[in-house]
Amino acid sequence: MEFDIQRVGAVLKQLESVAQRMPAIVGMDPSLHYGVTINVMELLDLDPHLGQFVLNRPTDGLELLDQSLPPLLVQPNEYIPKPYLHARLVGLPSCPEFIRPNISAIRSNDVGKLLTLHGTIIRTGGVRILEHSVEYECAKCHHVLRVLSDIEQGNVIQAPPSSSFLSLSTLTLP
Repeated sequence: MEFDIQRVGAVLKQLESVAQRMPAIVGMDPSLHYGVTINVMELLDLDPHLGQFVLNRPTDGLELLDQSLPPLLVQPNEYIPKPYLHARLVGLPSCPEFIRPNISAIRSNDVGKLLTLHGTIIRTGGVRILEHSVEYECAKCHHVLRVLSDIEQGNVIQAPPSSSFLSLSTLTLP
């Protein structure tokens, strides 16, 4: 079943959690990201087809919800576009297919699915940037060399190897 943005927006406008959050977002900075809480059980009550779509195809469903949120901010007098609105799902159904008792119960077949996980955070650390790759550009010939991080060595990115046409002294970060 295909869903259009206006129809999904009309359903979202009826949700209590969305109706409470949207007026507060209207006057905020349009360059920042904002999360809008959507209760899945409430969504299933209002539109079972849309709710099942979000549960069965979460990647496509979240993208559809994200696209449907900005048009809800249209005010009669003014419209300040806020492209950075994101759906945050809460209240998944209490079915075994959506619940995992702990981190160890998550398996590879759970990738791309919505899950509920209950637990206590016992340790946190600082935020770290994990680089996946770095691109170097030769200052002479403008050749771009991409070097990937090595997962087995703790995501360390090794210096690119020298070759007959590239030397380490001419490589710079673009």
